Amino acid sequence: MELTGSFVASTLSFDLNKFLVSSADYNLSGKGQGDLTENGMMNVKIDGKYPDLKKLTQDNFESASLSLRMSEGYRRPKVNMTVVIDPSRLKEKGLSPINVNAVLNNMVDQLNGNILIDTQYQKEPISLDAKVSYKENILTLESLTGTAPQITIDGAGVLSTQNNIFNGKLSVSATDLSYYKDLLSLDIAGNVKTNIILGSQNTKQSADIKTSIRQLKFDALVLE
Repeated sequence: MELTGSFVASTLSFDLNKFLVSSADYNLSGKGQGDLTENGMMNVKIDGKYPDLKKLTQDNFESASLSLRMSEGYRRPKVNMTVVIDPSRLKEKGLSPINVNAVLNNMVDQLNGNILIDTQYQKEPISLDAKVSYKENILTLESLTGTAPQITIDGAGVLSTQNNIFNGKLSVSATDLSYYKDLLSLDIAGNVKTNIILGSQNTKQSADIKTSIRQLKFDALVLE
């Protein structure tokens, strides 16, 4: 690990000239400046790379990169984060790089923001979008929306970080699973609709799951 910079106590200002963490598997680097006064602003940039994901993912993914920016006031910082995961073997099956983009505001008092995951499969768009907020030990998933060829996802709810119980709902509809048989290397087909209600029962996580299945095929398993 390498770290070089300066801090001026009289003005509570800092200048991060170099931040470097590296190993055989990954590396992180960063730089930035700012001040820690009441209305102090900052601008910090961190980049990272995991160059070889093949061993961890059975050759399905090649590498991953990270770009993180912290800006605005240090008491209520704004974070912009981008992660790109490059496919390896799955690229040959039609999967494009997976992009994860997050914008998080007011990280201290009341975090709120948006997380978007998007890619393409066989040139068709796939996305998962979530609006989130966090205050007083409650993480709120205001809306979760996912779209992909033959698949839709919708959900919302709240998670207590004190008891780790999630209260909310999630619905998933897949009209034709055979679209993904090459990507998953599975002989699958059929129509599946699932509605999940999550809550608390006897202070433990509970789940009420209702599923409708039509002409489901999963390798040798066939359900009409």
